Amino acid sequence: MRFCLLFFCLLSALGSALESQIHPLKSASDLSFIDEFFNDEPLILLGESSHGTSEYYLMRAKITKQLIKQGSISFVAIEGDWAPIAHLNRYVLAKTDSSAREIMQNFDRWPTWLWANEEFLLFVEWLREYNDSVTPEQRVGLYGIDVYGQWQAMDELKSYISQNFADELPSLVSHLSCFGSFDRDEQLYAAAVARRGVSCQSSVESVVQLLVELDDGSLEHFSALQNARAIKGSERFFRLSVRRGPAAWNSRAEDFFNNVMHIKNFYGEGSRAVVWAHNTHVGDSRATSMAQQRQINIGSLARQFLGADNVRILGFSTAQGTVVAGRDWGGSYQVMDIPSPQPGSLESYFADQELAAFFVNLSAEFAPESLLASSIPHRAIGVLYRPENERGNYVATVTTQRYDGMVFLKSTEALEPIN
Repeated sequence: MRFCLLFFCLLSALGSALESQIHPLKSASDLSFIDEFFNDEPLILLGESSHGTSEYYLMRAKITKQLIKQGSISFVAIEGDWAPIAHLNRYVLAKTDSSAREIMQNFDRWPTWLWANEEFLLFVEWLREYNDSVTPEQRVGLYGIDVYGQWQAMDELKSYISQNFADELPSLVSHLSCFGSFDRDEQLYAAAVARRGVSCQSSVESVVQLLVELDDGSLEHFSALQNARAIKGSERFFRLSVRRGPAAWNSRAEDFFNNVMHIKNFYGEGSRAVVWAHNTHVGDSRATSMAQQRQINIGSLARQFLGADNVRILGFSTAQGTVVAGRDWGGSYQVMDIPSPQPGSLESYFADQELAAFFVNLSAEFAPESLLASSIPHRAIGVLYRPENERGNYVATVTTQRYDGMVFLKSTEALEPIN
């Protein structure tokens, strides 16, 4: 009886909290909340609860466009690999004759749909048009901050050094030869680390140092340096992946954050960035069960090193609909149905509000007994998804501490892959 009374008390607390902070949205294109939500934060983190939902890409794009048009955003960073996204960056900066669609069609690392999709293409084309309308100094860049794609990064780096610093090419090739026996397969490298204690760590550190010494301050050289850093980050991630514990996850999280800061430093003092990544990367890990596993992420690092007032974190979630994902790593993508949320989850409580879409400001004061200030399950759908194992797709979350705000869309649709 006591539990039931407490349960209904919590429900009431959630309802009263939402009534005061909820902002109904007419549709996924309704951004009437953002002028009051965003201020002048140097770092804006926009999440997603899946990598395969159309509305998340479209809504993040619309938010980003509005912020860009206000004239204060220097670049957009996404949870993608440096080398392939660098080709899109050249496109949006009008430095290539290739089309954005052609560039995306050449994305070959699984999951290709993550950034080769029609929704993201619309944003890339808009960014090119915007940049064409402003001075070169006002143009907004587009960059990948992930640690994968090291083989393409090696190819791009060799090409750059060959064309610009030919005398250094033998040294670069010598350092990268450490990876020569792994047939461009990071899993083979990880296996060699586990079984034979192989390590290319010192080789990749030498590659980064070489690029640092050659730095001429140009965007082209910065891109080459970031390719070197991507190789280093990838080596570290896969070398640590053979260990138990959070080391590999945390190394990737550190590279996410460090890459954003490298780009900010390149743009200079006063630069502002918008980051697109999964909720598990942008929502402060200290407010989730990830903390029990000693896992960090962009959100926790950004708040820790920049200060919470200099970071704005917006999460996204849904209750039902369809999503693009794969059942097995490297397998074909599928359009899957999203099952109804688990009882007691954040998505379940949000769905009970009988609003098709809404924004909730989590920066306001919430009573300690509110469900939003309590640890409750919050759904996360990755590139791998098996709806039949739905119970395992939730992260215990104190919502008010994980995000500054959330957008909830009761029903969403799968995005449209290009390939």
